[in-house]
Amino acid sequence: MKILYAIDDSVESIKKYIAEGNEYPKTYFWWDFTDDNPKYELYFIDNNKPRKGILRFIEIITGIRNLPFQIEILRKQKEYDVIFCSLDYFFFLVVFFRYLGIIKKPIFGKADGSFNSKFSVQKWYWKLRSRFFSYITMNGLDYIAFVSEIALNKASEVHKISKNNNHILHWGPDLNFYDNYNCPYLINQELYFMSIGSTNRDYKLLINVFNSLSYKLNIFQKFDDLNIDNEIISDNIEFDKELRGAKNLHRHTFIRKAYKECFAVLIPLEKQYDSPQGITCLLEAMACNKPVIVTDNILFPFDVEKEGVGIKVAYGDKEGWIKAINYLINNKDIAKKMGENGYKLIKTQRNYDIYKNELLRDFDLFIEQNNIKGKI
Repeated sequence: MKILYAIDDSVESIKKYIAEGNEYPKTYFWWDFTDDNPKYELYFIDNNKPRKGILRFIEIITGIRNLPFQIEILRKQKEYDVIFCSLDYFFFLVVFFRYLGIIKKPIFGKADGSFNSKFSVQKWYWKLRSRFFSYITMNGLDYIAFVSEIALNKASEVHKISKNNNHILHWGPDLNFYDNYNCPYLINQELYFMSIGSTNRDYKLLINVFNSLSYKLNIFQKFDDLNIDNEIISDNIEFDKELRGAKNLHRHTFIRKAYKECFAVLIPLEKQYDSPQGITCLLEAMACNKPVIVTDNILFPFDVEKEGVGIKVAYGDKEGWIKAINYLINNKDIAKKMGENGYKLIKTQRNYDIYKNELLRDFDLFIEQNNIKGKI
């Protein structure tokens, strides 16, 4: 079975990096192309084509990215039996052409969002775009697997979900990658909090919080990328200390070290969208035995407080952040227990090995339901 894997990344550079003996978390693969599978053969299309001229203009006004890549998928789709992709605006054109019947090959889609625009504070025209994309996705794809039950339920509130599209994939971090770095808990170690990630982060709020505190905060983003001009930065706040100068693929080993050595992980979000933004950092922190403080994203696949892995704070609640941070500092035994609970949840319920087995199970079902003929 020849699968066209539509991935928004440079697969060949990652393959080369791994072949040279380097570690790289499988969390970001969505399908483990490093393993040989006699049933399925994965194929990739180069996603490094330049975007300029009219295509770049269309990308800007529509928010649909990677148009040359998607056009190349359209051109070459006849060479494959099926298409596998993650569902977002990276691949909207592919999904739309499948809906129109221009793409003849069945598509298996993996959804981490809810496609429910009422869970977004975007302006009306972006909500309208989201509704259009949601309609096309729900009516055009041959199979959708959601990465959480919450996302599926929220999608079901506004869309008629086919019984073929009600499977859950418990996507999670590559536990082997994080377990392979041992950082013993040091009682005398200087405590610091860390925050990482760029999508929808409210670093202005977090900076204001730590301007009122004396604890150390490391924000693992380049200062120039944060759009926080004219903000007062106190001496206890640092930026990109470990990642400065690191090559792109090496960043993950630096990030792992930061997770392991920090006291707790902070995930401040600016707005509520119809996706679990911040989920990767949340799960990675848990894989590293760290307690978390998170903005209360209702699309997270579980409640961090009910699971005993961290503390939730309302959007824009500065005092809530200060209270949560002080609570962890003053209750280090509870913070340590939260980290242990988080690791246990990742170990037993939500990691890449579990996800991979579920993905293969669902893909087998997808092939059977659509009566797809190919070399298996």
